[in-house]
Amino acid sequence: MTSIHSYLALILLAAAANSGGIAAETGAAGAAPGVSSIAITLRNNSASKGEQVLLGEIAEISGASAESAEQLDRMSLGHAAPPGASRTFVAQEIDTALRQFDPILNFELRGAAEAKVTAEIQNVTGAEVARAAKTALSAEFRKIPDLDAEIEITSQPSDFLLRAAPYDFQIDPADLEARPGNHNIRVRVIQFGHRAAEVIAGLSAKVIATLNVASERINTGDILLESGIKSVRREVTAMELKERCDSSKFIGMRAKQSIAGDQVLLRGCFASPLAIKRGDAVQVVVRRGGLELSAAGEARNDASVGDTVHVFVASSNAEILARASGPHEASMDELSKP
Repeated sequence: MTSIHSYLALILLAAAANSGGIAAETGAAGAAPGVSSIAITLRNNSASKGEQVLLGEIAEISGASAESAEQLDRMSLGHAAPPGASRTFVAQEIDTALRQFDPILNFELRGAAEAKVTAEIQNVTGAEVARAAKTALSAEFRKIPDLDAEIEITSQPSDFLLRAAPYDFQIDPADLEARPGNHNIRVRVIQFGHRAAEVIAGLSAKVIATLNVASERINTGDILLESGIKSVRREVTAMELKERCDSSKFIGMRAKQSIAGDQVLLRGCFASPLAIKRGDAVQVVVRRGGLELSAAGEARNDASVGDTVHVFVASSNAEILARASGPHEASMDELSKP
């Protein structure tokens, strides 16, 4: 009868071995003779790199297959201490953790009665953070054709400590604006998939761009000619960069103000040519369905096409409000709409 039991035990052990994983090397508390246990030898002092303390960081594992040893190496014993600090695990605590990890694990816990684990640290310099911010802002300027940017680091954060593990920098896109002047760039430090720190780097950008300027003085009311425009490449202000445009589109338009030679030609400097000048005779047309009425009057102000114009109509001794529709012409159609 005993031999039958022994034979059945051998069959069960063989089946467990074929199932793979840690179970292939484990047995109940009363494991059959000849089944070797896994030796786990604790070290007095160890170091951890991650947010969790792993068994493989504090102990030597022997007598296990490569696959089982890898699983045990990655077994978490709990949270690591803050960077630079230490945490101590007693042997009984580790024994309990192992039995919870695999209730039928056949192991022998050896070595130190206590394992002190220090969280390894690395120093992240403010200079490294500032360089990352500068690189990100430079890339933003390169997206705009015809711009050259000279970026200087004006302030960098203090050095700080992180766990001794890989990390990345994440820049807030809202801070990456391609413009001249000072920039405060927020830099998030990402480690283990979440934010480990957030700091600010100060940058200053000098921007070189091509601008269209007046080749000579342009007086108020003058019509812009092609000969009145020339291109220069120089350092620009934030307003000049924002307002710069293709001034050739303004050819034939009138200057709303005096523009000195070499002054940048901006959108706000020009308007459509005047269709009506103050004192001009104006024909005002009013349309109602198929009915069209007109009256002659005198303009009380200058107006371009689309601008409102005050017209005095002598026949009715009244001043009306119309919209300039062409040279010496105005319409009340739009203004009369509800």
